[in-house]
Amino acid sequence: MSKIHDLGIILEDRRKKDQLKLNSQRVESLKRVVQCSMCRFKCSMCGIHIESYDKDPCQCGAAQSGLNLCPGCRSEFDDYSREQKDGQEEALFWHNEEWRRLWSTWLLYQQALLSFRKSNEIKRFSETIKEQP
Repeated sequence: MSKIHDLGIILEDRRKKDQLKLNSQRVESLKRVVQCSMCRFKCSMCGIHIESYDKDPCQCGAAQSGLNLCPGCRSEFDDYSREQKDGQEEALFWHNEEWRRLWSTWLLYQQALLSFRKSNEIKRFSETIKEQP
């Protein structure tokens, strides 16, 4: 009789293990969003690895806004910013309405990431992560 196991307990243990695995994956994903989304060693737009601008600080609006952009993306961002500020359209053929929508949506996404990172819950989450070995 000692070899008979309660099927309910076995299924509950399996469910708990599956939930723990899913939660672990979610925590890892959240850590990447919080820690990696604003990495200063990659372009905020295209994700390419870039050197830190500590040696030669960029004076463009992207750097002032906390965005870390590679030279190509920084140039595109500057064009977008100028167009938004001055209303002048750039002569580059790909600077169309979809391009404008891409940059405006991307900026909203960056603002949402920053707000999320500053939320009390994420601050508490970050503190919890630091406390773990």
